[in-house]
Amino acid sequence: MVRPPLTEQNLKRELAYFREKFPSLHDDELFVVWFLRAFVTEDEETAAKSLTGVGGDKGLDAILIDDAAKIVFVVQGKYRQKFNQKNEVRSDVLGFANLAYQLCDSEAFASLTQDMDPLARKKATEAYDRCNKEDID
Repeated sequence: MVRPPLTEQNLKRELAYFREKFPSLHDDELFVVWFLRAFVTEDEETAAKSLTGVGGDKGLDAILIDDAAKIVFVVQGKYRQKFNQKNEVRSDVLGFANLAYQLCDSEAFASLTQDMDPLARKKATEAYDRCNKEDID
């Protein structure tokens, strides 16, 4: 089945649904929850619990660990009020891509988590531990 393209109206309807379920979340957080639910997990609660929920997260808006699949999903969301109005700058995209390295290397991880919000650091540490787990089947 081919999905119709996502429109601004469709996205607003989806975010309204999640706003009812998670009224304390801001639009940018609801967008990340919507994305995780649409593309990563079937469980809305799991999607919402993966949010770091703070500023000072160093680009880690959500970290979802799927132990069964042995995957760590790292998400940085950019919620815009209008479609196709602004693109991200290259350095921001490269910085986000570099997070994969920072979550796997001890020195880079120490630098990443220095001065990081405690909740974001806790989730990042869980991701680091999974990425560096020795007993992978």
